[in-house]
Amino acid sequence: HVSLKGINYRVIKDEQTALNLYNNDKVDTTELSSQNVESNKDKEGFDTNLESATYYIQINTQTNKDLQNKDLRAALAQAIDKKSYVEHNLNDGSKPID
Repeated sequence: HVSLKGINYRVIKDEQTALNLYNNDKVDTTELSSQNVESNKDKEGFDTNLESATYYIQINTQTNKDLQNKDLRAALAQAIDKKSYVEHNLNDGSKPID
């Protein structure tokens, strides 16, 4: 059984401010974008947590007749190297899905 008197939660909109607060022991945790992961990943306390979220590219099939073709859309989806995209573009611990 765990008992807490309370939890202090702060919304910090600027990532650099949040990182500075973390580095000065003013907050216990913060999220990092890919720009800050590389320079912080070897520091003590760095950890990753997967979140349940899915992002996707929506194709406008209303204005482009070619994109109304289901097989073409499937081919485009297969042509994207999702693993490379998340590793080199996002670089934030994201995992690719199909």
